[in-house]
Amino acid sequence: MKKFLKYAFVAVFAAIVGCGVYASQKSDTMSDFMLANVEALANNGESSGSDIYCCGNAGVCMVVIDNTGTKHDVKGVKSTLPCP
Repeated sequence: MKKFLKYAFVAVFAAIVGCGVYASQKSDTMSDFMLANVEALANNGESSGSDIYCCGNAGVCMVVIDNTGTKHDVKGVKSTLPCP
């Protein structure tokens, strides 16, 4: 009976260690919200500090993400000059 308990303890210990190793090898991916924020920060540098205007009502000028992670399309054509 003592021999059986030793083997059972070793098996349970090995299973717990195996689960820990498996869990630590999983790679975390970035959420869509985080990727959109990174893209927005990267695109911000392209405008060289100037304002961006969305003129007209055709197409999608930019995508805005609110604090809940919901994406909203802003209609228009992107321009660095004020709309006529």
